[in-house]
Amino acid sequence: MNRTLKNFIILPLVLIFLLLVTLRLALAPIAKSSINNWFEKQGIDSSIEDISFDVSDGRLTVTNLNANANGSQVLALEQAGLGWSWSALLDSQVKLNSIDIVGLAFDVERGPGERLVIAGIDLGKEAAVSEPAPTTADNEPLEWSIALQQLSLQNFKLCYRALPKHDLCNHFETLSWDGDISLDLTSLSEPALPLKVAGDFRLVNLKTHDNRLGRGMVGFGEFMMREVRVDSLDDIAIKSITLDALTLFERPTDPEHASITRLKSIQLEQLGLAKMSHLDIEEVKLQGHEALIVSLSNNQLEIKEWLEEFTTDESQGEADTAAQATTPFTFAIAKLNYQTEKSLAYRDESFTKPFIFDLHSIELNIQNLDSRKAERASQMHYAAKVGQHTSITIDGEITPLDPKPSFDLTGRIEGMDLRYLSPITARSLGHKIKSGQLDADLKLKAEHNILTSSLKLKLHRFDLDALSTADKEKIDSSFGFPLDSSLSLLKDRNNNIELEIPVTGDLQNPDFDPTDAITKATSSAITTAVLNYYTPFGLVTLVDGLFSLATALNFDPVVFESGTDEVTKAEQVGLEKIAGLMQERPGVYLTLCPFTNSADRTLLLPETAEIASDELKLESEQVETLAKLGEIRAAAVKDFLVAYKLDPTRLVLCEPEHVEGEGAARVEISI
Repeated sequence: MNRTLKNFIILPLVLIFLLLVTLRLALAPIAKSSINNWFEKQGIDSSIEDISFDVSDGRLTVTNLNANANGSQVLALEQAGLGWSWSALLDSQVKLNSIDIVGLAFDVERGPGERLVIAGIDLGKEAAVSEPAPTTADNEPLEWSIALQQLSLQNFKLCYRALPKHDLCNHFETLSWDGDISLDLTSLSEPALPLKVAGDFRLVNLKTHDNRLGRGMVGFGEFMMREVRVDSLDDIAIKSITLDALTLFERPTDPEHASITRLKSIQLEQLGLAKMSHLDIEEVKLQGHEALIVSLSNNQLEIKEWLEEFTTDESQGEADTAAQATTPFTFAIAKLNYQTEKSLAYRDESFTKPFIFDLHSIELNIQNLDSRKAERASQMHYAAKVGQHTSITIDGEITPLDPKPSFDLTGRIEGMDLRYLSPITARSLGHKIKSGQLDADLKLKAEHNILTSSLKLKLHRFDLDALSTADKEKIDSSFGFPLDSSLSLLKDRNNNIELEIPVTGDLQNPDFDPTDAITKATSSAITTAVLNYYTPFGLVTLVDGLFSLATALNFDPVVFESGTDEVTKAEQVGLEKIAGLMQERPGVYLTLCPFTNSADRTLLLPETAEIASDELKLESEQVETLAKLGEIRAAAVKDFLVAYKLDPTRLVLCEPEHVEGEGAARVEISI
């Protein structure tokens, strides 16, 4: 090669090299000066440690950018890197190989005129003073596309102070995208956004802190979306989404329950989003859930302070407007599986000793949930434990997405220690539960909110104890009969009670109270049981054909012939029936109350025979004579029943009474 040709080749190469070196040396200070000048126009002081620009490798790096306004830091950035491919420009493509950002922190606030201020920059003000871009009718579409392969954000912090009731800071360790994202600028005018996505997304250790309450609000360990595919915004598919170590609403005052609720993992499999309005999910798995809901001593839920922070008329209005303007969102879940060995507990601190209701070892499976077919029934299985030994199972069909839900379920409760509920019965009924265990068969049915359920209860060794005389009178008045006595009537030889209680009502009626419904149903069930059990024996007194437990607890009286104390054979038949019932119901006590009448007085006190009843005034000796007859009659009835091996302590005698009129001489028997 001759000398002239060598010089011809070398000289341009040297010039290109010098140009690249000049660009590399000049671009950094120019860029730093331009960025600082721009921040200065916003009233912000900024500084940049270094900007490096590698022309040959296509790499831009910014190190330690800081911005301050009014003496406070509004933006911090440890390092940002941008890498691109020069060769892609030949194909009209801006190809970003990587975006790496470390230590980015800034605030979002509400500025004058309700404008957003991001990192100290008033965006509304900027938009108002900027000149509109020129537009022409014959603008050519951009023959370019943009592509991104990798995105990485580390140690990111954003504080959001833009709403009146919110001051939240969000921080995460790592956000990464690995795959392909491309946007075709040529087709931006098309109705469907020309976006193509394929890859994996990962977010690690997110924490959201509420600065006003001074505690964490949301946190999780890792959020992962695998095999994300977007052919357009009308066609989005994700193979799986996983979220682990989710916590909601930190509770710093209780180390054992550091948050209101926690979830070990959430898994969603095979997701498909069509037209941004319908979501299909093959399976949802929720595992390792734990929660403690607390009702404070003032009867307010602890979580209320959180909910109030996020309930504003403004946000509600915006939500309503959005709901009216967009297509209703629908979803379908083929399988929903919820499983946890942890505890879902409710603690009520309004009691003297906090009452805790604890469900654990819970399993819930629901098949085929579809909001487009809300009336279609879904199969459901539910199982749980209360305490150590109580088990609950429920199976059947339910329409949980129907505005007026229906269900047809059967269930079983086994081995519930009713003493557990004693604090509640003490408050609501004025009675504590001394002993008792519950088994129950449940038939839970509703059609469009109209409840037609029944509870078949078996109470083993169930005993209540009134806290005071006033409480006893109150509950007796509420039920319409003496509760303790009626429960004793229903106890069998083994001291067990079996009741079938219908529970009906409109679930959407604001006046519907399940407690009131069960109370009324219990009253009705006891009434029916007593009527059905005792009437065939002819032992229940019916007044004018009407039945009431207030009077049904009185058996037919033992009638005596005037002036005598002998129990007739006819009356002995009724007493034998009562003795048999007493043997079957060992918890029942009887009261024997004797009454003498005018015929007794005439025979025992002939000197009073001619005196009219309204003018009669008996002497003390005369009263004692009649009372003695009454006592002998009551004793005769008691002796007859004791002869049938009844415990005499279960037969309580009353003071004798004398009644003028046509009433029979008798001993009344009541429970």
